Amino acid sequence: MEYYIQENLTRENVLNNIISGTNNIIHIIGNLFYSTENPKNSYFITNDYQSVSISDINYAIKKTTTTKKPFIFFNVRIFNLLEDQLPSILKIISKIIQNFDQNEITGIIVRILYDFNDNTRQLISNIYNNLIDGFSQGISVLKARQKILLNNIVPNADQKDIDMHQDMNVESIIALNSFLLFGKPWRMLE
Repeated sequence: MEYYIQENLTRENVLNNIISGTNNIIHIIGNLFYSTENPKNSYFITNDYQSVSISDINYAIKKTTTTKKPFIFFNVRIFNLLEDQLPSILKIISKIIQNFDQNEITGIIVRILYDFNDNTRQLISNIYNNLIDGFSQGISVLKARQKILLNNIVPNADQKDIDMHQDMNVESIIALNSFLLFGKPWRMLE
């Protein structure tokens, strides 16, 4: 796994890393600037103040010479080109996602809320662990959610002892439901 932090997060490094085809998962965190007129031109700003558009990411994925099909995770806030934050509504996300060739990727997951807490951190970790352990995307997300539910409702208890009437806090429920999976949920990492 490679991380690009601060000065390493340049346009060239990001695109070259995608082209290398060495990563099963591409996790994008940041602000996405949404182009209403042409969603494939929506973009991120790298630390060298260059843009990386959805088209650029798509081109880099198609240019790779490996057989790996990456799983893409968008953990983003969405802004219009005037820098006004937009609600991460399904319509906007769908217009961006439809620009990806589903034959070139394993799938896409999007966080529709940008709040980050222990539950979301653990949920993301669980999803990745499940994917790496060979589960499909859909099962990976389901198992990750179940684990969070178990830990929040009855910590250290067997599944048969769960009291489903016990209250969970609103933040936990939102964290569990703020992830949308696009593509073919039965596909696994290659």
